Amino acid sequence: MTAPAIDAFSAEILRSYLVSTVREMVATTTRTAYSTCFAHGEDFTCALLDAQGRMIAQDQGVPVHAGSLGHAVQHIIGGAGDIAEGDVFVHNDPYNWGTHQADGLVCRPIFADGTLLGFAANRGHWSDVGGMAPGGWSGAATDVIQEGLMVPAVRLMRAGVLQDDIRRLLERNVRLPVQLWGDISAQIASNIVAERRVRALVSRHGAAGFEAAIDAALAYSRRRLAAGLERIGDGRAIAADFIEDDASGNGPYEIRVAVEKRGARMRFDFSGTAEQVAGPVNCTLACTGAAVVTALIAVVDPDIPLNQGVLDSIEITAPEGCLVNPVFPAPTFGTTADPADRVIETVLRALGQLAPGRVLAGSYSTGNNVTGGGVGADGRPFLWYSYQSGGCGARPDKDGNSAEWHLMANSKNESMEVWEARYPVEFLSYELVQDSAGAGRRRGGLGTERRLRVLSPTSLSGTADHHRHGAHGLDGGRPGIPNRFLIVRDGVELPIEAVFDLSSPSKFANLRLRPGDVFVSRQGGGGGYGDPAERPPSAVRADVEAGYVSGAAAAADYDRPGLASAGVAAPEGFDAGSAPWTKLISSEERSVIARGRYGMESSLGRRPALVLIDVQPSVVGLDRPILEQIEEYPSGIGAVAHRAVAILARLASTARVVGVPVIYTRLVTRDGVGMYGERIDREPMDDSDPRGHIVRELAPQPGDVVLEKHMPSAFFGTPLSLVLSRRQIDTLLIGGGSTSGCVRATAVDASSHGYHVGIIEDGTFDRMGLSHAASLLDIWMKYGTVLRAGEASRYLTTLDNRRDSA
Repeated sequence: MTAPAIDAFSAEILRSYLVSTVREMVATTTRTAYSTCFAHGEDFTCALLDAQGRMIAQDQGVPVHAGSLGHAVQHIIGGAGDIAEGDVFVHNDPYNWGTHQADGLVCRPIFADGTLLGFAANRGHWSDVGGMAPGGWSGAATDVIQEGLMVPAVRLMRAGVLQDDIRRLLERNVRLPVQLWGDISAQIASNIVAERRVRALVSRHGAAGFEAAIDAALAYSRRRLAAGLERIGDGRAIAADFIEDDASGNGPYEIRVAVEKRGARMRFDFSGTAEQVAGPVNCTLACTGAAVVTALIAVVDPDIPLNQGVLDSIEITAPEGCLVNPVFPAPTFGTTADPADRVIETVLRALGQLAPGRVLAGSYSTGNNVTGGGVGADGRPFLWYSYQSGGCGARPDKDGNSAEWHLMANSKNESMEVWEARYPVEFLSYELVQDSAGAGRRRGGLGTERRLRVLSPTSLSGTADHHRHGAHGLDGGRPGIPNRFLIVRDGVELPIEAVFDLSSPSKFANLRLRPGDVFVSRQGGGGGYGDPAERPPSAVRADVEAGYVSGAAAAADYDRPGLASAGVAAPEGFDAGSAPWTKLISSEERSVIARGRYGMESSLGRRPALVLIDVQPSVVGLDRPILEQIEEYPSGIGAVAHRAVAILARLASTARVVGVPVIYTRLVTRDGVGMYGERIDREPMDDSDPRGHIVRELAPQPGDVVLEKHMPSAFFGTPLSLVLSRRQIDTLLIGGGSTSGCVRATAVDASSHGYHVGIIEDGTFDRMGLSHAASLLDIWMKYGTVLRAGEASRYLTTLDNRRDSA
C-alpha cells in the first residue's frame, strides 16, 4: 500500500507522536521494573517497528542496541509463522541478531482492526541468565554456553495466553527468578502501552495515515544524514585499535576498519580484524553495527532521529569468524561493553581522518562491568551488577566530560542508598580521580572511582579492558590513565590481579571476596586534545584549585612549575597525629605540618623504581627463594618487620604488573656474613605456613635487579646509579630496613643525586620504634616524601599508562 502524501506540519507532528510513544514505553519500564539495572540504571532500549520489522522510532535507550532491533524483529518474523494479536516473543540469541544473553528482547505485535501494523520492542539487561558466574560477565568463559541461557525466538504469550512452560523454563535457569519475571513483566507492559498509543493514532488518522507518518519519519532522517554527509568530503580512511587480552594471557587482538564515504553512502569494512577468540571479548555483528551507527551519527549530526532512514545508508561488512562477527560457540557476553567500545573508538579514529576537528579524543571506554553474588546473612541470595562512568575525550574547543558515560552507554548512576538497602554492601566513596585526565590544550574528562565494602562472602566476576593502556590523545594531547580494579584487604590496597594471581587485570570469574574486603572500581580519564603547552595558564590554575589536577602534575604536564605547591595537601595522617613521628613533636609544630608549611612537598616523578633495602638476610639472587622466617629474627624487629615485608611483597607484585623496576639490595661484609654481621640458618617454610606465600612473593623475579652492598647506602660501591640512568628513572620508592640506617642513607644519597624520594612508611622497619619514628621525621623534613603503601600503590597504578607513553 502506498501511503498518501501529507504536509510537512502533519508529518512532524506524527513523527513526534511516534517518538513520544517510545518515551512513554521507557517511563513505563522504569516505573514497573524490579531490578535496579532497569529501574535506576535504565540499561534497556525501546523502539517501534513497522510490519516488515523496519525501525521507525527509537528514543534514548542504550546506543549498543542502536539499529539492531530491526534485524532481531525480522528474525522473529521469519520464524514465527502466523502472528496473532496478543502474542509476545522473547529472544536473546547472540548469533541471531541478539547482543549478549543478558539483553533479553521482549517483542509484541501491534494490531488494529485485525491488521498487523507493526511491533513494539523492549530489549534490556536481565540481571542474571544463569551460566558459570552470578550475573554473567564471566571473564573466564571460553564457550558461549558457559555464559548463560540462550533463548531462541519463542512465544512467551500466544494470543494473550501466557505459555507457562516457557516461563518456568526461564525462571528455573536463573538465580533470581522473581526479579527476572518482574523485569520481563515491565517490558511487556511497555509494549502494551505502545500498542494503545499506536491504535489511538490509527483511530484518528487511519492505517494509511500511520503509513504516511512512517514514510515521513524515515525520509526526514534520511535527509538529515545526507545533509550532514555533504559537509564531509568523499574519501577512504583506515584505522585500528585493539583488545588488550582474552583473560588467558593472550593478546592483544586488533580491530581494523576501512571507512569509505561516497556521496550519501558510507561503507565500513572490517577485513583484517583478528579472528574470534575463546574468551569473552568477541563482538556480535549486532553490536558491531550499533557501534558503527553510533559513531557515524555522533560525527555527522548527533540529533538525527535514529530509524531505518539512517540505517539504509550504511553498509557494514565483516568476515565471518572474526572478532567483530564471531560464530558459535565463541563467548560473546562482553560484546555490549569493551568489544563494542573498541569498535566505536576504531571507527572514530577513521572518521577523524575524513572529518578533522569533528572527532573527540579517546574515552575511558569500559563499563568496568562487574557482578557480585552470594547468600546474605539473612539466608537470601543477592546479586548486584556494577557498571560505571568515566572520563571522556576532549574536543577541539572544549574539555572532555568528567564522570560521563561513553558513546556506547547512556545509562545512569544507580542509587547507592537502594543498593545498601537491598544488598550486603557499604559504599565508602564515589569521587573524581585527580590527575586521571590526559593533558592537552583541552584537558580530557576526569575518571571516577567507587569504593564498595562487601559485608558478606561475595563471588566477584568481571569483564573489562584497557587496564594497561589509557584513552588516546589527539593532535598532541596526552592519554588518560587506564582503568583499574583494586582490592583493599587487611588494610593493603593492591591491583586485583596481584591479590588473586590473575593472568588479566580486567577479566575474571568467581573470585572470593571476604567480608570487609573493599572492591575499588576506577575508571580512567579521557585523552587530551592539542599540545598541553598551549593550555591557558588560567585554565591550568583553575584545574589545580578545583582539585582536578595536582600541583605536581601541573608542573610536569603543563610546564607550570609555579603551581607545583598549589593545592597539594599534606600526606595523609599528618594532621591527625597518627604518623609515628608526630609523637616526637609538639602540638604547635603539628599544626604547622598540617598546614603544609614545613617539610618536603608531596612530589613524585613519572618514572619510578621500587627499591627494597635489605628486606631479609638472604636476598641472594634469582636462583633461590627467600626462606628465612623473619618474625623470629633475633634483632627484635618481630611482627612489625614481618608486616612490612608482607606489604612490600604485595607492592613489588604491583610494581611488576605496571612495569615499574624492582631493585633489591643485600648488605654483606667482606667475609660474606649477612645483615648485622650474623649468619642465620633457617629451615624452609612449607606450604602449610601462611607466611610462605608472602615470602615467595618477595623473592626476586626474572627482570628484577639484585645488588650486594658493603656500606649502608645502596649508591655506595654498587652500579645502582648506572641502572637508574639506563632506565631513565626519576623517582625511588624505598622500603625495607633499617629506617635509621640503610634506608635513611639511601634516601639521603638519592636526594643528593636529584631523584624524587618516597619512603614507604608501613613498608619500613627498625630495631626500635623511637629510631624508626625519628628517622621518618628526619627524612620527611629534609630528603623526600613519606607515604603509606596504599598511596604508593595508587601512585604506581595511575602512572602505568603515562610510563608507556613517555
